[in-house]
Amino acid sequence: MLLSAILLLCTLSAPASADTLEPTVSEPFDDDTHIALVQTFLDNNNIDSSDWSEYNYAEVISSNGNESSALCLTTTEDDIVKKDIILMVGEDKDGNYTPIDIQNTLEGVSTLSGSSADYPPESWDGRYIIHGTAVYNLRYNSSGISFYQPTGCYFTYKKINSSVTVSYISVKYICDGIVYTYPGFSNQNYEEVFTIQVARNNPAANTMYSKTQNYSSSKVLMTHSGSPMVGNFLTFNATVNGTSDDYTVVI
Repeated sequence: MLLSAILLLCTLSAPASADTLEPTVSEPFDDDTHIALVQTFLDNNNIDSSDWSEYNYAEVISSNGNESSALCLTTTEDDIVKKDIILMVGEDKDGNYTPIDIQNTLEGVSTLSGSSADYPPESWDGRYIIHGTAVYNLRYNSSGISFYQPTGCYFTYKKINSSVTVSYISVKYICDGIVYTYPGFSNQNYEEVFTIQVARNNPAANTMYSKTQNYSSSKVLMTHSGSPMVGNFLTFNATVNGTSDDYTVVI
């Protein structure tokens, strides 16, 4: 059932059922060890963060049925929210490309007195790191309920292994919700799927590809209730060494 839902998502470019995915998102990191390791990792991979960013883990569902975790970085400035998802992609025991479980590997890194070990460790036999970002305006009504106005999406990637040939990457930010007016927050009683896609053939490593596509300034999307499909998603499709794989993260 789970794999069927993910394959349907990749085929129709719509998010799989939130009820089916049952994503798990950890609480933001609150210990210095995790934060130090993550900040070093981000710095080494030219990924911007700030003192008010929050780090946590988000579940990744792959088209091959594997489940793992990605690093999620949330940065909020006024009403603008940026959700960065970082996937570390390696190979499973059968030689298939699959995201590395960042939560398990990060929590397994030991620290020495006064300094943190490198993350990922130099022994990691990964293939590439892909970094996708969703950007949206977050609006609140008088009751404190949050609503979304998507504005953009971008990605970049970094080769870890020189033998990797990346011939295609697509990243989609999908916001599926019930439509309300803005700023009046009047329920319009219908559901809308708003998608921002950034795709590139033969993308260059360490290069950002982006798309700005603002949702209507007079409407917002509410993703807390409605059909089982509502939610915010980042979906990744990558063709590497001739093999295409899809990954979905609920953000």
